[in-house]
Amino acid sequence: QSGDPVVGAALGPGAHGPAAPAQAAAQAAARADVAMGSPVEQGMPAEEVAAWLVDERVVEHIFGENLHAQVVKRCSDVLRFLAQRRALTDGHLDLIWSVADGKHESVAQVVFQAIIETTQQLSPEHLAAVDARLRRLRLADYDKHRLHLLRGFTCNAISAQANLSAPPDARPLYGVDILWELAQDDAPVALELRQLAFNYLVDVLCWTPCHPYRGAHLDRCMTALAERRSVLPALQLAVRLLQSYGQGSGGFKGRKKGESGLAPAIDALAERH
Repeated sequence: QSGDPVVGAALGPGAHGPAAPAQAAAQAAARADVAMGSPVEQGMPAEEVAAWLVDERVVEHIFGENLHAQVVKRCSDVLRFLAQRRALTDGHLDLIWSVADGKHESVAQVVFQAIIETTQQLSPEHLAAVDARLRRLRLADYDKHRLHLLRGFTCNAISAQANLSAPPDARPLYGVDILWELAQDDAPVALELRQLAFNYLVDVLCWTPCHPYRGAHLDRCMTALAERRSVLPALQLAVRLLQSYGQGSGGFKGRKKGESGLAPAIDALAERH
């Protein structure tokens, strides 16, 4: 399909004829190695590589009936490459999401990791689509692997260029509401998962990109305390959020020391409540 010797080598000996799904998936991994490098230097424009990946239904082969965890691990670059060039489709996302259901735990983990690793390259529309799928899950359906997916997607979606390029008041806090619900005393999950969700929630809200939203979540904590709902997690979260105003230790890298003072934050909270 291409006279380029590098591309030909990446595609392998079966590239010029019908390939079995497993073979096509392996070829996809090799093609990704070329695509995610420097396509110009490799002699093939990135747009042509993306078109080939779509035309040959490479994503469908990777995540199809012959899905193999080791192949999926190698092919996150394919998804990121397609997403960067806006060639990843709604159908691709539907397929990737669906294959994790009912699969062995080891396979589901790899698929979830592929979603996490692709998140920062997704378009605003696709970020919203993944967020909507997470919201449609029942809280009781969350296990440690889906919680890991939620946390990874939340962090990468919030810090994605597609999100940061929007005005601050128009940036969704992907996944944060779900973490809040999972951290509540009445969440229909085990105590261990509630605690893990709480820890993730603290990390995310004390992370520098989320600093503008701390005040709103302090208000949320105050409301919960006033209504005597999930008192302990609300109190603990309020304390951690207030501490983050004056401390730079812990949490994600990039938190700035003394970004804003603790006293002004307490005064503002007192005025509101």
